[in-house]
Amino acid sequence: MKIPALLIFLLLIATSDYAQNRAFEKKVKEAAEILRLPGYILAVVKNGKVIERYMAGYSNLEKKIPVHSDALFMIASVTKTMTANLIMQYEQEHKASLDDYVLNYRYVDIGFGWPYNVDPNAKIRHLLSQTSEDGPGNSFVYMALASTICTAFLKRQAGIRPMWMPTS
Repeated sequence: MKIPALLIFLLLIATSDYAQNRAFEKKVKEAAEILRLPGYILAVVKNGKVIERYMAGYSNLEKKIPVHSDALFMIASVTKTMTANLIMQYEQEHKASLDDYVLNYRYVDIGFGWPYNVDPNAKIRHLLSQTSEDGPGNSFVYMALASTICTAFLKRQAGIRPMWMPTS
């Protein structure tokens, strides 16, 4: 019995993708072991759709509750890295500049009166590098609010209106 060439080709592609996925999954498991992660969920997104999902371990180690697809994890300050990454993408797409002054974006929703201790010479780059205080660019001074302001900046650039801003 002859197998059509197209079918063989599709089987080879499927096998190749399967092998690549298995190799990737193995690397994810190895990284999780090195990092001693008690549990994790990893999604691979392509064109806005989840094409692969990997999960293992426990979402609650003490109670031995296995990870499930909608488990929530504490991510702490990882969001600061994500925020910085998004701002750099805006820079690459020319939607904003690291050299834009923070006060150019007056309607950022930070939950405080504006301006809230923001030096008028502070630029987006100063917020990202934690050098917006004590004379922008002069010294490193950690300010957790800097990340909040950056997040608000991203929301504004994305067209997400702050809750307090009038709709008209």
